[in-house]
Amino acid sequence: MTGEALTDALRETLVLFEEPGVPQTTPEVAAHLDLGRRSTYNRLDRLVKHGWLETKKVGASARVWWQPPTTADTTAPDESTAIASLVDDALVDVGIVVFDENFDVAWLNTAIERYFGLTHERVVGTDKRTLVEEHIAPLVDDLDAFMETVLATDDDNAFTERFECHVTPDSGHEERWLNYCSKPIESGAYAGGQVDLYYDITSQKHEQQLRRERELVQQIFDTAPIGIGVLSPTGDIVRANERTDSLLGVTDDDPDEYAAAERTVYDADGNPVPPDEQPYKQVLDTGAPVFDWQCQIEQSNGERRWLSVNAAPLGDAEGDSDRIVVTGKDITQLKEQAYRLERQRDDLESELDAVFERISDGFYGLDSDLRFNYINDHAAELLDLSKPDAIGSYVGTTLDVTDSFKQSLVEAAEKGRSVVHEDYYEPFDAWFETAIYPSESGVSVYFRNVTERKQHECELQQYETIIETIDDGVYVLDAEGRFVLVNDAYCELTSYDRKALLGSSAAMVVDEQTQAAAGRLEDELVAGVCECASLEADVQTADGETIPAEATFAMLPGDGRRRVGVVRDITERKERERELEHQHEQLTALNTLNDVVRDITDGVIDQSTREEIEATVCARLADVASYKFAWIAEIDPHTQSITSRVEAGVDGYLEEIPLSVDSDDPTGRGPAGRAIRTQEIQVVQNALTDSSFEPWREYAKAYGYRSLVVIPIVYGDTLYGVLGVYADRPKTFCGEERNVIAPLGEIIGHAIAAVERKQALMSDEVTQLEFTAPNFLDTIGLDSDVGGTITFDRAVPTGGGAFLEYGSVTEDAIDTLDALVDQLSHFEAVTIVDWEDGMAQFELELSEPPVVAAVAAHGGYLQQARIEDGDFHLRIHLPATIAARRVIDETKDAYPTINLMRRQQVTRNDDTLTRLQRAIIEDLTDRQRATLEVAVYSGFFEWPRKATGEELADSFGIAAPTFSQHLRKAQKEVFESLFSSLPA
Repeated sequence: MTGEALTDALRETLVLFEEPGVPQTTPEVAAHLDLGRRSTYNRLDRLVKHGWLETKKVGASARVWWQPPTTADTTAPDESTAIASLVDDALVDVGIVVFDENFDVAWLNTAIERYFGLTHERVVGTDKRTLVEEHIAPLVDDLDAFMETVLATDDDNAFTERFECHVTPDSGHEERWLNYCSKPIESGAYAGGQVDLYYDITSQKHEQQLRRERELVQQIFDTAPIGIGVLSPTGDIVRANERTDSLLGVTDDDPDEYAAAERTVYDADGNPVPPDEQPYKQVLDTGAPVFDWQCQIEQSNGERRWLSVNAAPLGDAEGDSDRIVVTGKDITQLKEQAYRLERQRDDLESELDAVFERISDGFYGLDSDLRFNYINDHAAELLDLSKPDAIGSYVGTTLDVTDSFKQSLVEAAEKGRSVVHEDYYEPFDAWFETAIYPSESGVSVYFRNVTERKQHECELQQYETIIETIDDGVYVLDAEGRFVLVNDAYCELTSYDRKALLGSSAAMVVDEQTQAAAGRLEDELVAGVCECASLEADVQTADGETIPAEATFAMLPGDGRRRVGVVRDITERKERERELEHQHEQLTALNTLNDVVRDITDGVIDQSTREEIEATVCARLADVASYKFAWIAEIDPHTQSITSRVEAGVDGYLEEIPLSVDSDDPTGRGPAGRAIRTQEIQVVQNALTDSSFEPWREYAKAYGYRSLVVIPIVYGDTLYGVLGVYADRPKTFCGEERNVIAPLGEIIGHAIAAVERKQALMSDEVTQLEFTAPNFLDTIGLDSDVGGTITFDRAVPTGGGAFLEYGSVTEDAIDTLDALVDQLSHFEAVTIVDWEDGMAQFELELSEPPVVAAVAAHGGYLQQARIEDGDFHLRIHLPATIAARRVIDETKDAYPTINLMRRQQVTRNDDTLTRLQRAIIEDLTDRQRATLEVAVYSGFFEWPRKATGEELADSFGIAAPTFSQHLRKAQKEVFESLFSSLPA
């Protein structure tokens, strides 16, 4: 028997073998313990290994167990031999150090030398403290506690209790666990001395650790959710847990021991796997573990289970593999799920293959202009099209489509919803069913030839009725109006189960009014007035709810008055209809506003003065049914006051209310003040609740408005004023309506600027401003001592804040012109286009030039500008109606050192040539005039040409054909004006 302590489970089992030599079978012991046979077998096997029981096989595979009988040895040993043996054992297992009365080492045995790497010669005669501190304590783990305990006996030479100490390994000794104790010597040669004893308990420590590990392994065996077994090299199962018995289908009728080969194992295809190919054999042959080996194993009842098996070698003390550890996990459910999923996948693939085989639709794509951008082969075949020829062409030109089909295309593209269209295509004498789907770039069109379906529609009507209604609730009523058939969808719709509906009257789900209406339609069906009838009504569910539904029904052929119907829940459709109705109302209002904005745009173009433009805008807005009134006001930059220019739909409103542009004043923090300061549109959605509108709340009540918008009127950097529009509804100016009305500020600003420019060009009276900036070149960091003259003759706007400036420069000032391009941020690039008599003609690209842009925005133009001998001279012509102070201020802001030399009203010449020039300019649009001016000043009309049409088009950022179109129109207008002015 081993010295290992038994666990409670093993002691419980051993108690059953009270009488030595009496055998018991595994089932007998299992019955006493109320355990499974496998757990009982494992306990008995461990008791045999510890020497407490013996066992042997009985028959083919059974086994019996018994406690071996005890024997008493009555022979008395020789006393001297026993004493010698006892002393030898003590000297081997116990280290002894003897101290004399002075506590010097008097003697030590070989065990002490082995434990601590000491020799007799080194330590005999050494005092105990030196021995402990220098030779023993340094080798012990907790040396402080060790020294305190061992040296505590020096004072009173007392007996000490045993305590453990751990000797760490070193080159001169092994790792050990020792039990230390000390005893005083009371007689003999060393009386008054002391003996220290060190008992080696290393084996006991190892046995304790081994016992804990065995208990842990057994606990894992007993609690693991997978089967765990240990096999011998012959395949016999020498140890296994109960989960293994469950996986293998072992019952109480099976033998105690069995081999792995006794269970038939099948591979994934259902073929038997020979024992030599099974995992435990592979491990034996190769020494390498096997993981996730999947197989089917046949149980004793004939059923098969899927297992995932792992196997690994189990080495002995010498590292040789004498057993194999095998684990098994039941994956039957996973395999069944995988099989079901695979079957579902196969069924789905088969179904999809069948669907794809049946699809014969043609497909083509159209862009936003309804031009072909894609055609599949089947569509090309059905429509007899050449794909290379058709791509890029308009669908109405390539195909002889009907007006209703065109309307369906437009409806899908504009309203963003799918449209199903069925139409007769005369060129092919065929019917086509077309599904049109909107996309980001246009529409996608799927179509099929349904001529055969049309021809056989009557024959297939009965089947079509059933097929078309399968996805919805389907019912059949007999002649008495009782349900004889309902599908699952109908049960779900009504919340009744099928059993409750069948045999019940239709009155269970619809009211009397609906039954009466359905009866009238049924009479019409029987009389042949129609083949199919529809009815919208509420369905009453078992839960007491009502669901809006649409019922489509027909009479079944044959004897009796049986009615088949399809019921569809139209809750979502009703909601969509209500939403569409609301959207329609919004779209109607937006369409009206769009018409007004277009009308305003067209109207202001025809006006010749700013006053007419502003009056037209306010009058058109006030005429809109959803608006109450409108006004336009301007801002005095010196007094910072807001004054009315025109009102429509109201009289004296602006004079009555307090307004300011000062943000520190509460009346300046309203929408008008914010629009002026930020030059951005400002909206008040509810004048009665908006906190920022509190100063004008009583005016809102008095004038009956609830929402308003204030739009800045701007052109370029110039603010002409603000436009205010008022409505009697809250939240009027939001969403699309705000987006539609917002551009009015720029439209009005552009129109005012155009009128003022034309006034400046056409008026006999202009305001002439003359400026001089002495030593201009010095002020911008250039040398003003250079000579020469740079003349700027004509600035032509090309769009986006860009201008082309044409002028001349003397030869000695060319370097100065180049330096200006490098020095001034709005001078982009300069090009010499011609030389003549020592004078160069140049083209200068400008980007948002401060003075040129400001003057143009106020309707004026630069009559002349030049840099001569370092000084800058500037002459500006403005319409007489424009406040010159704004332009003066902006010019001084751009050039701080410039001085206003003269301001005067100038009457221009009124000769025939001047009148002709004005007439020509009046007939040209801004773009036509700019195109013509650039062509003239760039040398386009010279021979040979000094600039091409492509180069000039690039200056405007437009395509060459577009530039040519503008130029041709401008030439036509010029010549028509010229010839119409000549005498007949």
